[in-house]
Amino acid sequence: MDGKQKKVASLNTGAMLNKYITDNRIRKNALARALNRNINSLNSYLNKSSIQTSILFELCHALEHNFFAEFAKALPENYSTNVPEDTTNAAKIAELTAENQILKAEKAVLLQALQRKV
Repeated sequence: MDGKQKKVASLNTGAMLNKYITDNRIRKNALARALNRNINSLNSYLNKSSIQTSILFELCHALEHNFFAEFAKALPENYSTNVPEDTTNAAKIAELTAENQILKAEKAVLLQALQRKV
């Protein structure tokens, strides 16, 4: 940082969790049982603006939802990360492009063969 404190908008974890639970009609009692916590503990998490990452990690697994990715999307793209770049889509696009070129060439050969017969 350059000595000037950047103003950072905070994210409200409790509000984010509450929205997810409401939008997906998740029963809080069932979620508390899945977390092996009592309902008061769960309600405490939902009423706080931040929680420990280990608890959020447990919630991710219990709900099968990546809340950390939501936080990551709230950060500027120019921030660094140690997460390796996902190249699966780029590789698939390259593979499909090559296949498309082959199919176009085969089509051209077949059209030429049909034109010779006519």
